[in-house]
Amino acid sequence: DADVLIYNSTASVDVQTTEELLTLCPQLADFKAVREGRVLCTEQSMFQLSSAAAEMISSCIGRKAS
Repeated sequence: DADVLIYNSTASVDVQTTEELLTLCPQLADFKAVREGRVLCTEQSMFQLSSAAAEMISSCIGRKAS
């Protein structure tokens, strides 16, 4: 079980809350990070900016799913 779940929003689905994420993938409810409220969502296509690690971390912190 991971301590933190980082979800990368896609171009077609921009997840804003943990509930929205669980609607897409109910199996995630069993994950430790989800149970303990440590879910972070990146902005759409953030995975393409892997060279911008600081920006990615900042985006994750600013978009913590509720």
